[in-house]
Amino acid sequence: MHPPRDDVSWFRKLVSPSGLAFVLLCLFLPFVGLSCEGGLGTLEIRVSGWDMVVNGEPSIAGTGMFDRNGGDTSGLPERVSEETGRDGAGVQPLMLAGVVAILAGVVAGTTLRSAFPRAMAGLAASVVAVLLIGVNEIVVLSTITDEIASDSEWLARDAEAGTRFGFWVTLGLLAAVVVDNVVELVLSKRRPRPATGAWPPPPGPGQPPQQQQQPPQPPPWGGQPPQPYPGPPPNQAPPPGPPQPPPNQGPGQYPPQQYPPSQ
Repeated sequence: MHPPRDDVSWFRKLVSPSGLAFVLLCLFLPFVGLSCEGGLGTLEIRVSGWDMVVNGEPSIAGTGMFDRNGGDTSGLPERVSEETGRDGAGVQPLMLAGVVAILAGVVAGTTLRSAFPRAMAGLAASVVAVLLIGVNEIVVLSTITDEIASDSEWLARDAEAGTRFGFWVTLGLLAAVVVDNVVELVLSKRRPRPATGAWPPPPGPGQPPQQQQQPPQPPPWGGQPPQPYPGPPPNQAPPPGPPQPPPNQGPGQYPPQQYPPSQ
């Protein structure tokens, strides 16, 4: 049997998966940034969400000597990689798991037909993604802060690492998806469901329609309705029938008569 379809509009069905898909686009925005200022100029290193998923190369921008248009900074990314010992931003397992949770929510939101399972899947995926992405941001910032505190020749002492706007935009969208799925759960419980088993199923092709059995109606003159004969009680012999003719009696013969003896 197919699961029952709900009466939710297509717009309501696509709100949650569309929001999660838009979150994947927001991962191209910067999540973590490292900035430092000095007498030669300022340097800004930004890492996007996808950089932490696919080990992408961070974007580097600067002013003064670090300006790509005004100074020769073509070898700056390679120098940063040599000093930090990293080739790219590195793959962060928590960020990767968050992307997998978002993809699972998109697939569940577009394939499930019932409103309650669809809302539960979207709610679980968005909550898990918020936790994973938030914890990943804390871990990455802690790692960068430890590297700044360590001996490093290319980092100034006043370098600062912090969260960028892409992280907050992503969390805001995920929070909106969480609220939408909670509302959908409440509405799915309040929607009336059709009663099952109250009426017989419709007849198939070539079958006469089924008629419901009606209770016996009393006669119009106000008497009691006729009751069926209950029959003999169990474990009781049936009533005797008519007398049976004696054996060895042919047709048309009278039974022998017994006369009293003569005196």
